[in-house]
Amino acid sequence: MATLHLMVGLPCAGKSTRARQLVEETGAVRLSTDAWKLKLFPAEGAESPNHDPRHAIIEELLWTDVGRNLLIKGVDIILDFGCWSREERLAFKQHADELGADFCIHYMHAADDELMARLRVRNTGTDPESFYIPEDMMRQFLTWFEPLQEDEMQWVVNTD
Repeated sequence: MATLHLMVGLPCAGKSTRARQLVEETGAVRLSTDAWKLKLFPAEGAESPNHDPRHAIIEELLWTDVGRNLLIKGVDIILDFGCWSREERLAFKQHADELGADFCIHYMHAADDELMARLRVRNTGTDPESFYIPEDMMRQFLTWFEPLQEDEMQWVVNTD
């Protein structure tokens, strides 16, 4: 039975780093919206008016055209999407159930001041799979993230 690994957390929480480790540990296929977006639109940061619509389209394509089909074929996948809302997380749990796949959450968390410090490093441009996020935008993100609720914790396999 294939497993859908869902990476959950804000930017700079360590999702992509952990997702890359999971690839090595499990052989799962990592699907990263950020990595694809940067390959398709390398000069575009989070502040671009095109960022959110393009991000949503890429996420949908990665899930419907790639991830879903890999799970059906019995291949483990890692959705390195972030999944900030409970609604998104529950939808992916439902998708896994419908496909007969196992499901787990990798919840990556860091204190707000740590996330901001990591953002400053990220914004130096040293990671080819990370795009620029203005600090004021990150402060907004901190208010938008919906922490996992108690019933979601049953699917968590690790936290940071």
